[in-house]
Amino acid sequence: MDAETLSAYNTEASRLSADYEATDLSPIHDLLMRHLPPAGTVLDVGCGSGRDSAFLHSRGFQVFPLDGSPAMLESLASFHPELANYLITKKFPLDSEDPVLTRRFDAVICLAMLMHVPNHDLFECARQLSILLKPGAILALSISCGRTDLVNGRDKSGRLYIERPPEQIQLLFERLGFRLIAREDQSDSLNRPLRWTVLIMQNASVTPGLRAVDQIESVISKDKKDATYKFALLRALCAIAQTESQAVRWSSDGFVEVPLGLIAEKWLFYYWPIVELDRTASIVSMPQKRGLEINKRLAFRTPLWNFIQAYGPGTLNAAFADFKSAKVPIALRDQLDVAINSIAATIVEVP
Repeated sequence: MDAETLSAYNTEASRLSADYEATDLSPIHDLLMRHLPPAGTVLDVGCGSGRDSAFLHSRGFQVFPLDGSPAMLESLASFHPELANYLITKKFPLDSEDPVLTRRFDAVICLAMLMHVPNHDLFECARQLSILLKPGAILALSISCGRTDLVNGRDKSGRLYIERPPEQIQLLFERLGFRLIAREDQSDSLNRPLRWTVLIMQNASVTPGLRAVDQIESVISKDKKDATYKFALLRALCAIAQTESQAVRWSSDGFVEVPLGLIAEKWLFYYWPIVELDRTASIVSMPQKRGLEINKRLAFRTPLWNFIQAYGPGTLNAAFADFKSAKVPIALRDQLDVAINSIAATIVEVP
C-alpha cells in the first residue's frame, strides 16, 4: 500500500471506521463460514476497522488483524477491544526479513485491500500471501469494480484504487500454486454503484499437479520441439508475468492477451548474444538446433545480425538502454523495425 493511501486512512480513520462498522457484511461473512476451516488461526490483511476480524473471532477463530495504518488500528481497538492484544501494525507487503513471514496460518483474508496495491508491489503481495498459508489453507480475497469517482486512479481523499479484473487476480494466484474453489459477485454494502467479487482460493501445494509451474515443466519436458524458440517464449512470458503483468489484458472468458511486440522485444535481446558471435551474415558460429543452423537458420537471423552490426559489436547493454528509453538513433530505427517485425512473425508462425 502506498504512502498517500496510508496517509488518507490515518487522516480519516474515525469516519471510515464508523462507516465500515455500520454496514451489513452478512453475505461475505456467510461465504467465509462456508469455506474457512472450522477453527484455527486467521490473518486479516488490511483489516481496517476490524469488522471481519471481530466476526471471525466471535466464531472461535484466533484472528490477527494486520494493517499499515496506526489510526485505523486505534479505531479497531476501540470498536473491538477483544482484539487489542492481537494487532499487527505492518504495511503490506512486508519487508523481506519481517518475522511475520515465518508464521503459517490456517486462513488469510484480504478483503477490499488489493485495489490499494500498486502494480509494482502486486506480485510480491501475492507471493507473501501464499507463503503465510499452510498447505491446503484458504485465502479469501475481495475486489471491486465500477468506481466512477477516480482521478488518475485515486479518490478525492488520495487513496489509490486499481480495479483489476477478477480473472487477472485469479490467474496471479493460480501461478503461485492456488486453485479457485468459489467465486461470488456481491453488491456494495454501502449502497454505492459498485460490484464486488469475492474469490475463495486454496493453497494447492498439497496437490502439485494443479500448479502452473508443473504445467510449464510439462511443456518443457514433453514438448517434441527441441529448438530454442520454445524456451525463449517461456522465458519471455515468465518475465512479463513477473515484472510487466500490467501490460497484458485479461478477458472475461479466462484468456490472457499478451502484446506480441512485447515478446518480440525480449527475443531481440535474448538472441543478440547468440547472433553477435557470427562473423559474417553467412557464417554461423553457434548452431540454433542440433547443428542444423546452417541449413535451417533462425528465421530472423539476418535482420537481427544486420541491426547488431549497424549498432556495433559489443554494444548490447548500450542498445538495451537506448531501446528502453526510446533513444535508438534515428538512422537505425528502420533496421530495428525490420528485426522486430521478423521476430514477431516467427513467434506467430513457429512456437
